[in-house]
Amino acid sequence: MRLQRLWLKQFRNLRDVTVDFAEYYEPSPRQPANTERKAIRSHALIGQNGTGKSNLMEAIISIFRGIDLGLDVEFDYELEYKIRGYVIKVKGDLAQQKRPLVWVDGEKKFLDYLRINDDPRKENYDPHKGPRLLPSHIFAYYWGVMNVWKFFFRNINAVLIVARKLRLRKLRLKIL
Repeated sequence: MRLQRLWLKQFRNLRDVTVDFAEYYEPSPRQPANTERKAIRSHALIGQNGTGKSNLMEAIISIFRGIDLGLDVEFDYELEYKIRGYVIKVKGDLAQQKRPLVWVDGEKKFLDYLRINDDPRKENYDPHKGPRLLPSHIFAYYWGVMNVWKFFFRNINAVLIVARKLRLRKLRLKIL
């Protein structure tokens, strides 16, 4: 998965913030014009205390957590990302509806389309069920007390406890 763009209307200290995640490194002026561009594999947030780095990570986690658990929208946002060859746009608009709006390659879909798997090679393929278009893992590293993030993972931890009791081996979730 690759994040492309995030817009937040208001999330904690972030007001009308747009982040465009670059896909390629910009060549330095000393490099020849025909230099092959290198893909960016990860992004880092670096800045002074209180500038919103942690809040930006929390917003991203909140969006994906809400989608995965089928929760109502908590704040206005637009998120675009690429995953498994698809371009996904998710829009949370408190004034418009409770659940996020979803587009896959520009085509409007239901929210569950991102969460439900159905293999197109299957004999009784259901075209209303798409491939799983959510990230398998979200990795964030935070320097400081992690108590602030416990809220985001409380339901997920409950799912892990139930999965362990049922001995479900296919559920893979890593919280580092």
